[in-house]
Amino acid sequence: MQDDYPKFATEENFKKFVANLKGITDLDEVTKTFSDKEKVADYLIDNLLVIELKTLKSNPRDKVIGYVQSETDKINQAEGLPVFYVQHNFREATQILQDGEKLTTKLDNLYFRQIEEVMRKANKQIKSTINSFGMTHNTYGFLTIINERADFYQPEILAGYICRELLKTNVDGTPKYSNIHQVAFIQSSYKVNDISDNILIPCHFIKNSLLVDTELSKKAEEVMIFFWSEFARFVGIENFHIKNPRDLPATKII
Repeated sequence: MQDDYPKFATEENFKKFVANLKGITDLDEVTKTFSDKEKVADYLIDNLLVIELKTLKSNPRDKVIGYVQSETDKINQAEGLPVFYVQHNFREATQILQDGEKLTTKLDNLYFRQIEEVMRKANKQIKSTINSFGMTHNTYGFLTIINERADFYQPEILAGYICRELLKTNVDGTPKYSNIHQVAFIQSSYKVNDISDNILIPCHFIKNSLLVDTELSKKAEEVMIFFWSEFARFVGIENFHIKNPRDLPATKII
């Protein structure tokens, strides 16, 4: 990443901002005596919002590339199958194989494993927080994912995966992520340019459409809009607008 580019999406920036924000409770301080402290979320706002912060600090690039190379070598060595001498799309190549679907599923698991893991843990932590503090079951759960290292991912691909993951249900039809109302996914190793050629950082705010809107959730969303606008100012981005840049081409910052 260019050194002169604003490093908006960092865990350090987020924690510094929250430490100076009025009306927010750092649950790490409150729950020091809790035996199951690790299951509690990070922050609480006015008994209205529970915020869990997760940071991606590892890059699956080597694992993914290693797997693709290994399977490609197997394909090239298999008798009666075409040999690939040029660059090719691994997913397209595996479509001709009998176990191609199995191979691509393994690739997806490698690619998205840490995202699914942080979402699953956050869902449990938010629920535990609501129960521990006697809050209403409608309390708004907000997961913030800051991507610091896993820039092998393009932000719009990860945002799409998060959206699909939020739509999953349990065997009884209930939402898999019943305590996560919204996810903010932020990655500052990519930028986008809007139609006015303004530089934007891809900040995807993904709402869980399986959860019913309430007056409490509407109020919580208003608070979060203010929260993120203030955070942008804190890190020196004055022209911050909550919009979805998913349809704009993301360019990696080298």
